[in-house]
Amino acid sequence: MPDLSIDMNALGTFRARLAESWTPDTAYPGSVTLSRWFAGNPQGQCGVSSAWLAEELAREYSITSTFCLGSLIFDDDETEDLLEHCWLEIPTEPEELVLDLTCDQARGFDREIVFDSKSDLDRARIYYIPRNRVDISDLPNDPVWPRYQKLLQNIAA
Repeated sequence: MPDLSIDMNALGTFRARLAESWTPDTAYPGSVTLSRWFAGNPQGQCGVSSAWLAEELAREYSITSTFCLGSLIFDDDETEDLLEHCWLEIPTEPEELVLDLTCDQARGFDREIVFDSKSDLDRARIYYIPRNRVDISDLPNDPVWPRYQKLLQNIAA
């Protein structure tokens, strides 16, 4: 993996900070019910978390990323596919990296964070398939934006 001046410890810290700020109001509409909500639940939090992380990476590390919406597919019978999922892709040489702080939404997947090259993920039979890529500067026009603003309020509280 290329040296991006960010490591798994920092990503774990980001994940913990986000988990403290997730609420049903920041989740993708219809992805969680109040009766099944619990603190730190990553269900439906992939969009707001990816938007926050993209801004944090740009501001603190000068790392450019792309917000992706698509599917997370596992080539096994034990792990649930996520057909509507968000993550970041980071352009590096020789190939892009996938960065996902909420991949544990997939039942049966035992990781909270993915930060791997696409070829390493392919070898592990984990497939991130984007349907839509959004430049970070265009996120204010994306449906995730109002929920992301609520997440920022929660973080600041």
